Amino acid sequence: MEQQDIRWKQRFQNFDKAFLRLSKAMQIIREEPDNFLLQAFQSGYIQEGDLWLQALNDRNLTTHTYDEETALSVANNIQTSYFPLLKALHTWLEIQAHD
Repeated sequence: MEQQDIRWKQRFQNFDKAFLRLSKAMQIIREEPDNFLLQAFQSGYIQEGDLWLQALNDRNLTTHTYDEETALSVANNIQTSYFPLLKALHTWLEIQAHD
């Protein structure tokens, strides 16, 4: 039973660290999305900062748009630009998770 307690404590410690980091990140996101992306770019977490800002701008455009041309343009950007960007981020995060 003691070994299970140790494992549980270790898992909780890992969860607690991750949760605290996420909490800090969520605070930054709430303060200013552009600033969050800038910090992520400067820290090396993301590449192609301009493209991330374009994705944020497109998201803002589609929040309250009912214009089909805008929607089609953003959909095209998602397929051709943002999905590969997210895929690269996913790959980088996956590598970080295993280090």
